[in-house]
Amino acid sequence: MIDIKEPAKTFYCNSACQTADWTHHKQACKLLFARKRLYRAGDIVQRIFYVYREHTFNINITEVDKSEDTMYLYEGKYGRDILSPFPYHLFHSEEDKRAALTYCNCAVAVAFMLKIIEGFLKGKPQHYGFQLSSLYPLTVHIGLYTKIDEVNMELQETPRRIYLVDEHGNLDTTEYGHTLLRVSLKSGESYAFDLTGAQFGYYETITPWSLYEQSRAKKGSIAFSPSDLRLTLIIAASSNSPTVPGITWRYNKSLANVVKGTCEEFADMKGTGAVCDMLKLAQVAFECKSDQLVYCVAKVLTNFRAELKRQGRLPRARPFQIGEVWHDERSGC
Repeated sequence: MIDIKEPAKTFYCNSACQTADWTHHKQACKLLFARKRLYRAGDIVQRIFYVYREHTFNINITEVDKSEDTMYLYEGKYGRDILSPFPYHLFHSEEDKRAALTYCNCAVAVAFMLKIIEGFLKGKPQHYGFQLSSLYPLTVHIGLYTKIDEVNMELQETPRRIYLVDEHGNLDTTEYGHTLLRVSLKSGESYAFDLTGAQFGYYETITPWSLYEQSRAKKGSIAFSPSDLRLTLIIAASSNSPTVPGITWRYNKSLANVVKGTCEEFADMKGTGAVCDMLKLAQVAFECKSDQLVYCVAKVLTNFRAELKRQGRLPRARPFQIGEVWHDERSGC
């Protein structure tokens, strides 16, 4: 990992001079272009994740109380329906809404958004003949990163706090850990990719890793995990567990697959070839395509959930499981 350093700015009198000096400034340009694509990917995936959470929200919030940097979410009684409609009317700012959507959902973000993140960062597949050991084509993705790590940590004092108050008035003051992703670029730079930072008052999805580590993580608390949390949730989502968490994870996984498929189909439909190519567009075109993609994801998820409801397949608890809610089995946050 190397520190994030800004390349020196260079100004040219015309395009001919800029082209003539390409051998000297191409490394700096490639570095800046890679960063630009990463930040753009963070912006799109973050917006998609908020939409995804609106359709997988499962805390029955009946009241919200906010005092300076602290927000209290009050739960009502739970019936058999595991999902709860997101109470937009209880939140008076976009920051509060985002904080509630991401509350205790870093595990979901890491487990079910990784493939979508990889889709934006991996790049187009390049085919290089066939593997010697089989008849399958040898495919290499020429993308932005060398690896993506799952990272667990405890946070320092955060700009905001959220507490859950159950229907009996019990306040949950547990200090949960935090899980996020670290993306290592081919340039050697590393960045935090944090989709659930809003619950702590951090609204930047992409942050240079050295800055994130120094300003947010408790010293000595960082642990790089070989995708333990992600694999745990994926395995749980793939099982036929009749528990409320098991039912919830399966629903989360199914919607994440719908999101991934929608992103891929959108790229094909719009002629961009792959979602990663959206990151290379001019600014106005990028913003237009991003808005269209997020709208498309929201529409598809709305229709998908409506169809499940019509078929009576929305996740429901068994009568004896009423009150067994997902946050009783949190892992990480």
